[in-house]
Amino acid sequence: MKTKVVYTGPNTSFVVRDLPPVSDYTFRVQAHNRYGAGLVSDVCVGRTKAFTPAAPDSVHVSHVRARQFTLVVGPVDDRGASIKSFQVDLNGDITTHSLGNASSPSSSSTAIVFRDLVPTTKYVARVRAVNKMGHGPWSDAVEANTLVALPPRGKRPTLIEATQTSLRVRVKLLDKPDVRSELAIADAHAHAHAGGNERVIVCDSKDGGAVLIDDGLKRGTSYQLRLRHVNSAGPGEWSVALRATTATTAPNAPGNVRVVDAGGKWLRLEWDSAEADGVPVTSYTVHVCEDPSRSAGQSKKARKRRVAAVASSALPFRRAYSGAATRARLKALKPFTSYLLRVMAVNEVGSSPPTELSAATVGVAPTAPHAPAVSTKDKSDDEHVHVDWSVAARKGGRRQQVDVYVLEGRSVVDAELQQHQQQNQQPNNHSHHHHSAAPFAPLYTGAAHEATVPLNGADVMELRLIARNAFGDSHPSQSIKYRTPRAIAAAKTAKAAAEAEKQRRAAEARRDDGDAVASSVAAAPGVHNLIASKNKRSNDTDVYTWILAGVVVLVALAVALMFDVI
Repeated sequence: MKTKVVYTGPNTSFVVRDLPPVSDYTFRVQAHNRYGAGLVSDVCVGRTKAFTPAAPDSVHVSHVRARQFTLVVGPVDDRGASIKSFQVDLNGDITTHSLGNASSPSSSSTAIVFRDLVPTTKYVARVRAVNKMGHGPWSDAVEANTLVALPPRGKRPTLIEATQTSLRVRVKLLDKPDVRSELAIADAHAHAHAGGNERVIVCDSKDGGAVLIDDGLKRGTSYQLRLRHVNSAGPGEWSVALRATTATTAPNAPGNVRVVDAGGKWLRLEWDSAEADGVPVTSYTVHVCEDPSRSAGQSKKARKRRVAAVASSALPFRRAYSGAATRARLKALKPFTSYLLRVMAVNEVGSSPPTELSAATVGVAPTAPHAPAVSTKDKSDDEHVHVDWSVAARKGGRRQQVDVYVLEGRSVVDAELQQHQQQNQQPNNHSHHHHSAAPFAPLYTGAAHEATVPLNGADVMELRLIARNAFGDSHPSQSIKYRTPRAIAAAKTAKAAAEAEKQRRAAEARRDDGDAVASSVAAAPGVHNLIASKNKRSNDTDVYTWILAGVVVLVALAVALMFDVI
């Protein structure tokens, strides 16, 4: 340990200066007089405190660009407390830059990057370090001059005019004296496969951005054009390419347009490929419009006006198909409607003339009509039935076309009569006969809304109606059943007989029950007289029941005979 004398004098206090921060020191004091030196005192220990950091000695600028540069700060004396951040004064704007996990600036350099700056601008920077004791003094100022920025990316050129040997395009120029604009043109097919053969043209601002290229272009050829700007810093990025084709003739109109199939709401068309002069056909379009000469619900004068509009292309055509195929299925059409069709071929030059107008009619089978109704009784009897019906229901707000109506019928079993007949049979002798229904057969076919048809001996006839046009039959209507007066009378007779049979069976059941009770209590004299009196009253009731049943049967026979006579 090195020891030195830091003070000699008469005072009893002294300040020791220029000591390193955060350092331990030991002090001893010895008194002197004229007789000599006294004893040395005990050791006193002292520790210096930390200071604010020193000013950075080495600050310089590197990696200068148009919009950024890097400020490099050399090692800085932290004066006993670690440096946490740097403060930078950049043209009067003070910002703080934290060190984070970076190496201690007391032993290595620190790089601070400034971005989003203004090109060709002078920046003056100075730096100071910060620790827990505060910030130190500023460093010497350094200067940085940002460079010229590259020009922005060019805008995509727009085509003004294309002839057979020239292209005129418009480009967006930059209004800066030190920037020039370059337009590159190349054969689109050759550039895509070879990646070169571009020709660069310097754009002149005198024409307001319009550039005419009329040297060395081929007829009917597709070219790719791109724009970029160049300044002292170098060229900017190329724009998105414009594809332009020198003119040829538009394709010829497709021929032999024909309807190959039709449905209720669609048409299927086919046509021959169109011929093109140098530029291939890229697509076909089909436009449709209702035929004004056949539109329903219009006066003759209105139809004449619409027909006259055909020649002037004033009809409301709409595009129904666009594609490369030479066939199309047109959808969303109206049933039973005539249409005008236009087919055009399209290439990069333009569209062909439309084909001649052609008409196609589509239709659908009608929907099911309303159920028929049996007319009044004076028109229907045991041999004939008179039926009428309303017109077929509307579909989509349009009245359907119906050519004829078909009235179908079949003989069916009278369910009510069969039920009463089964009730007349013995309880244990019920026979179940399942009759399969006969198929429907046409009884009337015609355009009228009513018909009288023969029953051919049937007592109950099931009827239904079908609407028919050129496109097919509708679904059958809901069926109805007609019962002849003869069937109704027979059912009433059977019902009366069933009621009589029911009462007879009830009387027999009561008599059988009385006999059983009498035989079981015959040995009881006290009860015998009571049962005998009850049996007598029961026999009297059975007599009245048989008389009533006979009267009912006679009435039913009289009614049946009356209808037979009629």
